[in-house]
Amino acid sequence: MRSVLLAAIHNGELDNAPAQQVLDLLVDEGLTQGVIEVHEQPALVVQVNQTELQLWRRYQQHLESRWRNHIDQAGIGREIAARINLNAYRFRLRGSRQFRNKQWRQRQVEKFVTAKHVRSWKQFLDSTADILIVLESDAAITPDLATTMDSVLSRLTEPIPTYLNLAGGLNTRDLGIEELISGRAHGITTFTRPVTNTSCAYAINRPLAEQMINFLTASPESGQLGIDWLFNAYFLYATSHDEPIACLHATPPVLLHGSLQGITSSWHPDR
Repeated sequence: MRSVLLAAIHNGELDNAPAQQVLDLLVDEGLTQGVIEVHEQPALVVQVNQTELQLWRRYQQHLESRWRNHIDQAGIGREIAARINLNAYRFRLRGSRQFRNKQWRQRQVEKFVTAKHVRSWKQFLDSTADILIVLESDAAITPDLATTMDSVLSRLTEPIPTYLNLAGGLNTRDLGIEELISGRAHGITTFTRPVTNTSCAYAINRPLAEQMINFLTASPESGQLGIDWLFNAYFLYATSHDEPIACLHATPPVLLHGSLQGITSSWHPDR
């Protein structure tokens, strides 16, 4: 019988967040053998580190370029647009204090959130569980959650590293990943290459957690990315090294993405 660990990622607001209902239901239904909360984070630094922002944006652009190749969306027009956007970002950093402050706060919070996800993976590997479900505080309940969750989790018993998106997110066509779908069956969409949507709620098995922690050890700068882009960076690495990953997205989503559904407000100022 599979053993499931549930991790709640939050910043002290869990008691009043949609994810609390999800936690309560999954525990009551006996679908998880343990729950951990990861919420500690350092205080925000007021003084803007403009150099860090510039270096991050350059690395981010490099990843975005590689990602467009990964999903077969590369093109000279997109690369030119990306270069223009990078120069515009640098110009706004130099010219607008308000923009610098906003970007610096966003950058810090992104790093805090990513660090919490990584801590949950490490605690998972320190446990005896086979599967980790990670919930951000805006993950919201759906009808028949217990039944559908039990069904989709059965797909994580495969021995190869497996990623399962549970809360959907943006439209797959808008993300440019529609053409990478290899099949839809039994509430699961399978992709030919590993792709993310959002990290509101997902499940991973032990082999994937081990490989991601190994990746972070070899590429610590990736731990400074937002959590979605940390996944993307690892997926790019794994694909380039021919490391197999089973990429599954629950369809329809097992959970709702509260921020996208208007149930909650996102911490991110641009969402």
